Amino acid sequence: MLKESLIGRWADENEQHTWVFQKSKEFGYVVMNSQREFPSAHSNNVQGDTCLFDAHLIQLGKYYFFDMFPENIENKIQNDCYNFHLIPVHTIY
Repeated sequence: MLKESLIGRWADENEQHTWVFQKSKEFGYVVMNSQREFPSAHSNNVQGDTCLFDAHLIQLGKYYFFDMFPENIENKIQNDCYNFHLIPVHTIY
């Protein structure tokens, strides 16, 4: 399922996290998530990283959900959303 209204750039109120939704070459979306600052236990915040997700939109009744999976499984990076997905399972939003 594809909703054209989701294509584009989205951000939270203070631009800490940004999301860019693009159509996938196959089916679904490629989602790029960027985190401006990443909390560091050893010093001040450090610059966050950008990561890519493979995402599919589904509809159950009147509700929509995203099934998201990281495109590349790497070591932990400076991005909370990516690190949440390090266990290679699908996440439904």
